[in-house]
Amino acid sequence: MRWFSLIPLAIWGNEYINPVGDSEAKVYLYNPNGIGLVVNYQTKSSSGFVVVPAAGSVAVNQVGGSAMRFFTASSDSIFIAFSISDTTGDGKSEDWGAALIPRDLLTPQALVGWGAGCTDNACGSGIQAKNLVWLTAVSDAWIHMDKNGDGVLDEPPTFVQALDVAKFDQSETFGWDMSGVYITATRTREVDSTPVDIAVAWGQDPTRLTDDSSVAPQLVALDLGTMVPPYPAILDVEISSAVIFDPDRNRLPSLGDTIEYTIQIQNVGPVDLPPGSFAIINEDLKSSQAEYVTGSTRYVDLDIDEATSTTVMDDDGRNFPLDGTGVFNDLVLLKRGGIHQIKFQVIVQGQVELSNSGIIDWPSQSRHFPYQSTIPLLYTTSQPTISPTTTPTKSPTKSPTFAPTTSPTSQPTTSPTTGSPTTSPTFAPTMRPTSQPTASPTTSPTESPTTSPTLAPTTSPTLAPTMRPTSHPTLSPTTISSTTPSSSPSSFPTYKATKGGRDPRGPSCCSTKDQDICTSYCSACIWREQGDKKKGKCGLPSSAGKKSIFAD
Repeated sequence: MRWFSLIPLAIWGNEYINPVGDSEAKVYLYNPNGIGLVVNYQTKSSSGFVVVPAAGSVAVNQVGGSAMRFFTASSDSIFIAFSISDTTGDGKSEDWGAALIPRDLLTPQALVGWGAGCTDNACGSGIQAKNLVWLTAVSDAWIHMDKNGDGVLDEPPTFVQALDVAKFDQSETFGWDMSGVYITATRTREVDSTPVDIAVAWGQDPTRLTDDSSVAPQLVALDLGTMVPPYPAILDVEISSAVIFDPDRNRLPSLGDTIEYTIQIQNVGPVDLPPGSFAIINEDLKSSQAEYVTGSTRYVDLDIDEATSTTVMDDDGRNFPLDGTGVFNDLVLLKRGGIHQIKFQVIVQGQVELSNSGIIDWPSQSRHFPYQSTIPLLYTTSQPTISPTTTPTKSPTKSPTFAPTTSPTSQPTTSPTTGSPTTSPTFAPTMRPTSQPTASPTTSPTESPTTSPTLAPTTSPTLAPTMRPTSHPTLSPTTISSTTPSSSPSSFPTYKATKGGRDPRGPSCCSTKDQDICTSYCSACIWREQGDKKKGKCGLPSSAGKKSIFAD
């Protein structure tokens, strides 16, 4: 029985290399496409092709002592490949298999996970491990190996030809165990020379028998195996940013803010990288989005102390030192965890987002390690003032301020506003009355009209209204007002004079000083019913108990 870890369909490819050069193995090819697929194969000394039917599979015998390459003519013609061992015997003793890794995912280094040499790593004394590492390179290469993970290469490099099969195991000195072994491949013997991609697997070798004839191989071997995943990078690169000056105090990246970028490079490889090994190149900082702060670029070696950072100036006259060919590392980047940083500052000029990207260029290995950053910006149609103005504006703003003022204006307005009324009362009442009179008239007419509005409206009507109206209205209005209104109506009706031969429009009868028998506004001689009361006053007696009142 065999188990396989399948890779996602999205990363299936059109080329695979099988490093397990076992003559008892086969490679199964599966075609997921709707039409038949021609798959070519290549070994160290031969080549050929097979046709894989649509949604079907074909098995190809593995050539012993050689790796095999499988590929199609078009990158769109994808398929998947499986290496299956122990296919010619009973399939029970050395049975294992693994899904192959697409060629475009292979890397120049590998890190073995679990790599036991035998059951419980108890292989016995003076014999070989039964489970080992299988390796092949896509072109001629030198294989470097750190077997105990201390960053020191334990053995001289091993030369491997393209599609040759190399087998590596641990000796009894290292406990037969290949777990944690770091492997890298280069074009020359120098470990920092141009890298070469490799395909690596761990599993049982059926050709290795136990030296003790009384012990069957399967009792000490593990019928297990797997592909060793590619180790994607020797340099781990990331970029981060922070707002270090925030004029609008909104705590978010926005127009006018100063942002500091930090590009961090960590060496996860097995060797130190000397000065000049790699260059930091910032490729996509658009001037329309950001303005570089001159002299803000610093190189920081965290292996020592951030206080030892040095300022990096531009040498090519273009102001920003990271454009063009960039800046090379000027200090040793230590192996297995050494960290360098480069920092620089920009002032935000855009209003939507701030994008930035670049690469770490490793010329000697022809490799690039990209980084990229996109910062969304807070955008408003207008920015608020940093502090409130000391005097009011001549006209109101078209839109409200970003934040209300903390105190009222220093002086009240001197004239009413011409626009729409405010939605809330003013902070304090105006100091003078409005220019328009009140909308409703007073309850009684004034002696003469006023030429200007009163300083303040009346708070109540006249002292007291008349208690009831007179029983008969006057026939003509009076021309002069009395000093005070009567407190009660007169008890007798008044009549217009019909005799006496005097002009009824003569002088006022009020000159008689008999105010109780004179109306408030009188200019004519009138008759009044009074009986015997107050006879002889204001005129001559008349018949029938009436008195003629003449205004002399």
